Formats: sequence, structure tokens, C-alpha cells
Amino acid sequence: MQANTLRSRWPLGMSVNAAMPPNLRQLADDGIDCIEVTWRAPDTLSGAALAECDRVICDAERHGIRVWSLHLPYGDEWDPSSPDDSVRESAVAGLTRLIDFACDRNVRTTVIHPSFEPIAPEAREARLRLASRSLGALARHAAGRGVRLAAECLPRTCLAHSAAEMLALLHDNPELWVCVDVNHLFRESPAAFIRAIGSRLATTHLSDNGGIDEEHRYPGDGIIDWPDVLRALEEVCYDGPAMYEVRGHTPDRVRANWNSLLHSKEVE
Repeated sequence: MQANTLRSRWPLGMSVNAAMPPNLRQLADDGIDCIEVTWRAPDTLSGAALAECDRVICDAERHGIRVWSLHLPYGDEWDPSSPDDSVRESAVAGLTRLIDFACDRNVRTTVIHPSFEPIAPEAREARLRLASRSLGALARHAAGRGVRLAAECLPRTCLAHSAAEMLALLHDNPELWVCVDVNHLFRESPAAFIRAIGSRLATTHLSDNGGIDEEHRYPGDGIIDWPDVLRALEEVCYDGPAMYEVRGHTPDRVRANWNSLLHSKEVE
């Protein structure tokens, strides 16, 4: 497949922090097609925090950049797998409000962490059941509003650290989608994870690591087999963006790095 075909199928995106947004006009000038908006304000549901997010969404649209996704907050108080009923119910209520916020602003994909950590091995099965129940309720609500809820694969002791666990979450929740963060996968290759998830893949987070823990390096500055990742995305007919989630990113460097990845795919 030629690079220009890949380019047309997979728009180039960047993760943007609503509390510290970049110059969105510069993003547009450097060929960034879309963004994922994320923020972790301690008072995420406050009027001020939501206004920050609103400003980024409006500014992006003004410069012709699509707001592809909203990354929902995460942490102990946002954990949909929490064994504390009151914490879990509060998290689901808050996440529901943010899904509605995304819908009202025509953002059609939301990304959620299935858990926080640490999770002890003996608690894992019960936490997976709790996460599945919460994610199912949230995904059904999102689908009813025309929004996709995408569960992100996570590292270390978090839930959904493997294709097997992600598939368990998907099994009883047909409305749930997946965000593959290739930098979070250590129990199988990112390409193997993508092939296992198949058509339930809604979006991506692209970055690299040295093989021990997440690092959010630029693709190619680590151990991930990027030609195989791109082949796997083609095989499952992925049609979302190439969403970069790297540290210290600038739009010109993201564009140059993506062009380099496309070139490496061509020569395979």
C-alpha cells in the first residue's frame, strides 16, 4: 500500500492538554488533522475546567482541526473498577456527565481507562467484573448519544493490560470499543493485540518505549516493530487517526516522524 493511501485513511493527530494547549494554528499549518483533548484538573467537572476544554474545542474548529476524541479523566476517584461502591458509582456518574459533554460538542469518541492501580493479583478477577459492569453501562449510555466509548489498554497492574483481558471486557459489552496504546503493551506485541481486537478498534495512541515500561518516546526511538503495527492496522481495516501521545511533542516533529513511519512501511 502506498504512503499517500495510508495518509488518506489515517489522519494525523496529537494529544492536547486542555490546561496547557499548544498553538492550534501552528498545528494546522504543520499538517495535524485532528486532536484528542485531555485534562486532569482536580475539579474536572467544575465550570472553569469545562470552560478550558470548551476553549480548546472551539479554537481547534476555528483552525480546521477536528476534535476526534476526549480522554476522560482517570485516577483513584475516577476508577470504574473501584471495589468501593460509593467511589465507583460517583466515578460512573461523573464519567457519564463528561460523555454528555463530549456529545454536546460533537466529539464522537471518548477514551477511558478501565482502572487505576495498583491491583493485587488476588483482586484482579473481581475488579475485572466491576470494570465490565461499569464500562458496559457507560458504553450503552454513550452509544445512545451517538458517542463511542473506547477502553484503553493499560500497563503494569492496571486492568486491560493484555488482549485477553480486553476481550473479556468486550465480551459482554457489544457497545464498548478499544483504544490501543501501543506503548502500554508488554504481554504481547502491539501488532498481536491489534489483530486480536480486530474491528472493535476505535482509536490509537502512538508512542514508543524501551521494552520495560511506558515511556511515550517518539515512534522509532524504542523497540516497537512499527511496520508490523501498520500492517496489523491495515489488516483489521482500521479507519481512525494516527494519534500521537508522546512527551515533548511539537507538530512539525510529529509530522516528520509520521512521514518516516509511512516510508518504513513502504519499504517492507
